[in-house]
Amino acid sequence: MVTEKLFLHVLIILVPTLLHGIFKEYNRYGSSPYAIGLFQGGATFCCLMFSFSSHDLFWDLRYVPFR
Repeated sequence: MVTEKLFLHVLIILVPTLLHGIFKEYNRYGSSPYAIGLFQGGATFCCLMFSFSSHDLFWDLRYVPFR
C-alpha cells in the first residue's frame, strides 16, 4: 500500500518535469523561472492532495519538487 502511494508521488513529480522539458523546447517562455515554479508548485500541490497517513506518519514527497 505504501509503495503504491509513493510510486504515485514519483509519477506526479516526473510528469511536470517532463512537461516543462517539452514546453521549453517548443515555447520561448519555457526557460522562465515562473514556468518552472508553476510546474513544480503544481506537483507539490498534487503531492499534498494525495498524501495519506499510516502508522501515525504522513507519507508524501512534497519537498522533492522544491529542489
